[in-house]
Amino acid sequence: VHKNCGPILDMASSACGTLLASVVSVPQTVLLDRTMAGFYPNFLHGIKQISSTEGLKGFYRGWTPAMGSKIPSYGLTWTFFQQFKVLHRKVTHREETTNVANFVLGAAASACTVCVMIPMDTVKTRLTTQAASGTIKYTGIIHCFRTIAQEEGLGALYRALPPRLLSG
Repeated sequence: VHKNCGPILDMASSACGTLLASVVSVPQTVLLDRTMAGFYPNFLHGIKQISSTEGLKGFYRGWTPAMGSKIPSYGLTWTFFQQFKVLHRKVTHREETTNVANFVLGAAASACTVCVMIPMDTVKTRLTTQAASGTIKYTGIIHCFRTIAQEEGLGALYRALPPRLLSG
């Protein structure tokens, strides 16, 4: 079955896995983003603060943009990786790729995906941290994109690109 479905099955499986993992990863990201932004001195304080002021819903702020970012991100990475493997085979005239080649191709695929997806990551971070700041500036994903582009310029959506590329 898998050989007949190719990347479609891989992308669907990745999407299901991402949705299931988000039950844990989204609250963790909300806490991490807010702690790094200086809203809480540590994770434990963040958990107490979100629980008392926002309830369970507060831990899932930014879930939609997070999924809107992660699902296509994993799909893009897979697609880039597969295409880079095809190119590698043509250039090297080898059917199989080595572990080192897979590592390099995977890193290149991830870097390309980051370049495409960093604007969505910026929007996700803005949406997940705004509630903790006490000011709700953005009403949703599209409003956030538009506001950043209009007030700060398109470059603001790529401000985190260099450190994100280094973090892998």
